[in-house]
Amino acid sequence: MKEELPFDIDKECIPLCTALNSLKGIKTFESCCGHGKRPFRIWFTAENVNDLTIPAMACYRMYGDCLGWRIEVVHSESPNRTKFMLEGTIGESAYNDSTKIVQAIQEIKKEAENEKEI
Repeated sequence: MKEELPFDIDKECIPLCTALNSLKGIKTFESCCGHGKRPFRIWFTAENVNDLTIPAMACYRMYGDCLGWRIEVVHSESPNRTKFMLEGTIGESAYNDSTKIVQAIQEIKKEAENEKEI
């Protein structure tokens, strides 16, 4: 079953939310492109810490090209679920960077799937 994104999602966030949601254990629940005034942000949950591997690797792999992107642990009112925020830069560069991070996620995911075939 394909998960639907919110109807009011910023169009700039759709590719990165879709890429994150395609990963095992990751589920986005809120996002904002920043509208040129605030950082690009996507909030998500992970079933376990190992589910953060691909998003973290994608941010690290893009570090030379996409400075300023990071994953943070954020406050959660639920003691049973830790929440995370992927935060980028502001404006047009953030939108371009998010495309590069989507590509990195797809490449790393494919690499991981190919390793399982060996």
